[in-house]
Amino acid sequence: MDGAQTPDWPAAPAATLEGDRVRLEPLAEAHRGDLEAAGGRDPEVWRWVDPGVPESPAAFAGWFDGALRESAAGREVAFATIDRRTGRAVGSTRLLALRPADRVVEIGWTWLGREAWRTGINLEAKRLLLAHAFETLGCRRVELKTDARNRRSRAAIAQLGARFEGVFRKHRLVPVARDTAWYAIVDDEWPTVRERLDARIERRAAPPSGPAWSHAHLDALERFDIDGIPGLTWLPVRGRFGILGFGTNAYAAAAAGDTVVEDHTEAGSGHEELYVVLRGRARFTIDGDDLDAPAGTLVHLPSGVRRTAVAEEPGTAVLA
Repeated sequence: MDGAQTPDWPAAPAATLEGDRVRLEPLAEAHRGDLEAAGGRDPEVWRWVDPGVPESPAAFAGWFDGALRESAAGREVAFATIDRRTGRAVGSTRLLALRPADRVVEIGWTWLGREAWRTGINLEAKRLLLAHAFETLGCRRVELKTDARNRRSRAAIAQLGARFEGVFRKHRLVPVARDTAWYAIVDDEWPTVRERLDARIERRAAPPSGPAWSHAHLDALERFDIDGIPGLTWLPVRGRFGILGFGTNAYAAAAAGDTVVEDHTEAGSGHEELYVVLRGRARFTIDGDDLDAPAGTLVHLPSGVRRTAVAEEPGTAVLA
């Protein structure tokens, strides 16, 4: 384990954490070039983290130097996320808000360059950090938070097994007022969360048994409890498939076999990528690839595709 023993913790928070696909290394000067190349100038990477970072090389240097400074002072523990297949740093994450007296940490400042999106790297990195927190540092509680408007991040945090604990209104200025959605996992929940994460990682590593879905088509098929995500609650929809204007789009099926076809392959169609949640089993065809999805599945629908959804039981609903 790297780093000297820290008196307030049973072990050093700064450690190299090894997984099958991912290695988390304490952030060092040697990672600067890889990280700037991975996403240092990409506004979409930093949209929900710190939108000022990609504006100039100096802004990225300010973020990087600040992370080194906070780690050296012992206030945070910044990591470089290494893709073990290439040996390159593809992103960064941190332990912060360290409260050793209470045995509490936060996981945050997480970002990945685009090449690492939908690869399972973030999932395994979170598994490594959570195990380090609960099993090595003896934490009782691990916190995660995100901009309340960032539904993609909120869905991903909920999939980890973290429990939604509320929204802190006007919590930060980054640079405009931000409401922050707060989540946490406690030590009593960790064994169950760990089992679920291990199963997800194992499924991602297994060879596909059906059509070869690319990462551009499907992030992952996972079951998760949507009750922790305001805005992804089930709507009282009735009738045949149709879009309802309640802020969250809903497609409801009156009978098995009801079908929706949407073609967004034409330029200017205006369709952006969606994440949808199923109530009831459905069958999707996306650009010719078939997928059977059970109730509770989170499905990623990429932009610019032709997609068909067929309900396989009455009452199936798709929320987007």
